[in-house]
Amino acid sequence: MRKIIVWTPINTSGHFPKLENDPAWMERRCEIMNKYTIPSMRAQTCQDFEWWIEVRVDTVEFFEKRLDLKGTPAGIAPRPIVTDHKLGANAAWERDPAHVRDRIKDQTFFEVRLNSDDLYHEKFIETLQSMEIKPDTAVILPRAGFYWHLKEGQLFKTSHKSPPFYCLIYDTKKWLGGIRHRLPGGHRAARKLHNQDMPGRQWVWIIHDINNKIIRKGKDAYRDHRGTPTNLKRLGEFGQ
Repeated sequence: MRKIIVWTPINTSGHFPKLENDPAWMERRCEIMNKYTIPSMRAQTCQDFEWWIEVRVDTVEFFEKRLDLKGTPAGIAPRPIVTDHKLGANAAWERDPAHVRDRIKDQTFFEVRLNSDDLYHEKFIETLQSMEIKPDTAVILPRAGFYWHLKEGQLFKTSHKSPPFYCLIYDTKKWLGGIRHRLPGGHRAARKLHNQDMPGRQWVWIIHDINNKIIRKGKDAYRDHRGTPTNLKRLGEFGQ
């Protein structure tokens, strides 16, 4: 089996520097993770992966008390830094190699990105484990997925050339030597690496609160065979 590590930063990304140490913001993020993100990983048909949830050092106890990680291969990984997006820095790229050295004995490992307010399909890890990977592939891109507007309770089909959901493939020795796949500007740069598509609609991008600026286009509402808009009760394949 492939060594798969799912990496989820909660308050180390630097996207919301004024909020990421705010108790109310962190509480809301825990609510979202407990209700949506964590169940999607608990529901994975293949549990052969590790899940590193990275938080700022001064907030470790806060998240340990509030996140319900039972039944998942997850652990809290403290981080002292915040991303500097202007320089193209990233918490994953600068992670202490010692954190990997004791856990990875394989020649290669796969690093999957998952935001703390999104979901993967229940067969995502299983699909990733069984895919035939081309020798020159540096990143696997699951380009098709859904937007899920919580307020409306509806899913909307979507696809991205370079979504915030991806899997980087690393040679372990090179990784420990400091070599990283650099993505200046974030996930949009992933498609510039040697990439390979992942089949199926593999993710749900939750639209909520301050990230609700994504606008539907045209008649993209996903409906069932009766024409009913898809809602929360029909999200079984995403752990709901």
